[in-house]
Amino acid sequence: MKLLSFDQAGKLGWSLFDTESKALIDYGIEDFTKVKTPEERISKIKTRMNELIINTKAEVFAIENIQYQGMLNAYTFLAKLLGVVENNFFEKEMVYIMVKSSEWKSTCGVKGRKREEQKANAQAFVKEKFGIDVEEDAADSICIGFHVITKILK
Repeated sequence: MKLLSFDQAGKLGWSLFDTESKALIDYGIEDFTKVKTPEERISKIKTRMNELIINTKAEVFAIENIQYQGMLNAYTFLAKLLGVVENNFFEKEMVYIMVKSSEWKSTCGVKGRKREEQKANAQAFVKEKFGIDVEEDAADSICIGFHVITKILK
């Protein structure tokens, strides 16, 4: 079975795993930060997620839950995006798992007080575990997927 995991935000990080072998098959980033309006950005992210769902033939999906980090505009955008993503999965009757950032960070040993330190530690985990250098959002999606295949779909 294939798991497609997402770190959804202004940049959409995604990763594809084989759940049986626990192998990372593919990963990438889609940058939507230059899209002018939040509504257009959400629409483009949803469209790209649907393309990835079709192209990868994944059967189960993982997304990151949101948490308030003191930035109301960012939190509002992420809440709207999460609602659209969940509704998309619901309408298509797809199985998805929502993961708290604290859960995947614990599984992957990602520590740090500041966001930048946590992002760097996620990248270091991916480098150590999979031998690849990736951007922050790809690292987060890989860590989310790794958490799901090792702790939830074991």
